Amino acid sequence: MPITLSPPGVVRVLHVGQEVDLVSVSSSEGSAAEPTAQLVSTGARIVSLPESASAFSATSSAVVVVAVDESDGLALLATSSRDSVTVILRGAT
Repeated sequence: MPITLSPPGVVRVLHVGQEVDLVSVSSSEGSAAEPTAQLVSTGARIVSLPESASAFSATSSAVVVVAVDESDGLALLATSSRDSVTVILRGAT
């Protein structure tokens, strides 16, 4: 499933085959409320990264492809249409 990660530079620390947790972050524009984060998927496996995603290049696109189960995929689809999605690295990378 393709996911656009925020911030885009986060793809520079990822590698294919890595397991990550995916988190949605929502913030109310024009509101004094603090942003909220919600765990959407645990153990998502990175399947594909943008070609320019190396530690030595700037990446303007942060679309990665992840493998998740169906229920996590549906939750990611719903949340990515309204909130930003980022990763939490799991264990050793």
